Amino acid sequence: MTGRILLLGFLLVCVVAGIKASEGVLACSPEESDSNCPKIFEPVCGSDRITYPNRCVLCSKIPPVQIAYDGPCIE
Repeated sequence: MTGRILLLGFLLVCVVAGIKASEGVLACSPEESDSNCPKIFEPVCGSDRITYPNRCVLCSKIPPVQIAYDGPCIE
């Protein structure tokens, strides 16, 4: 019984992670560049699976990185 509960819990985590990964990418606005980025911490996960301190910092990367989802990347 405990094994089934653990398996169901694991599957639930996988499904939630899959939903987050499939939510798509969010677009960066053209005015977002590193020189104009605010010094605030609102982490976002990039399409390169790196956590950035905020959307602006992520959007200013070259080559371009897209936003996978809000919040730190799940490792």
